[in-house]
This record gives sequence, C-alpha cells and structure tokens, in this order.
Amino acid sequence: MLKKIIAGAVLAISAVAAFATNGAFVVVNESVEPIEHVYVSPPNRSQYGRTDLLGNRMIPPGSQAVVDPGEVIDAEGQCLLDVIAVGVNGSKWVRQFNVCTTTRWTLTGGKYAL
Repeated sequence: MLKKIIAGAVLAISAVAAFATNGAFVVVNESVEPIEHVYVSPPNRSQYGRTDLLGNRMIPPGSQAVVDPGEVIDAEGQCLLDVIAVGVNGSKWVRQFNVCTTTRWTLTGGKYAL
C-alpha cells in the first residue's frame, strides 16, 4: 500500500514538473553591438515585462550571458515565452521560443555606432 502511495505522489510531482520549468537560457551576442536589455512576456501579449533580465549587465559582441526569467508555468505544457533583446544602438531582436527545449538564443546583425 505504501508503495502505491509513493508511486502516486511521484507521478503527481512529475505531472506538475512537466508544466513548470526554470526558464534560464543563454543569450549569445554575435552581433556588432552590445546588448543592454532583455525582457520576456507570456506568449502573444502586447507588452513585455518591466524587469530587465540583464539588470546592470551588458552582453558585449562576442560574449554570452545566462538570463533567468524564473519559473515558467504554462497550463498547456508548452513553456513558451516571447523574448526581446535591445542593443545599445537601437537594434531589437524578437523571438518566441520554448524554454523547455531551447537553451540558447544567438543574436546576429545589429547596428554600428554612428
């Protein structure tokens, strides 16, 4: 009986874990400009969150940084986030991805400083 209770608890925890994940991912800057902001939002929202995931850091060209939006909970188990990165010269990179399966986002292009 105890084995059945433990097995049931493990299955319940596993089901919850499928819908919640640490959304950390690496932003790789292969662009020509430093990245100064990274924001996320749930998918298909009109605005991004107010918290800059880089804080007071920047990602210089040729560098990378881990950004962590915290636990991502998706009722449909899709782990989707809309992400925007903003460069110091005004370039914007926008992407929607599944943080359960995608761990890196590589940025290319960008604007040179005038």
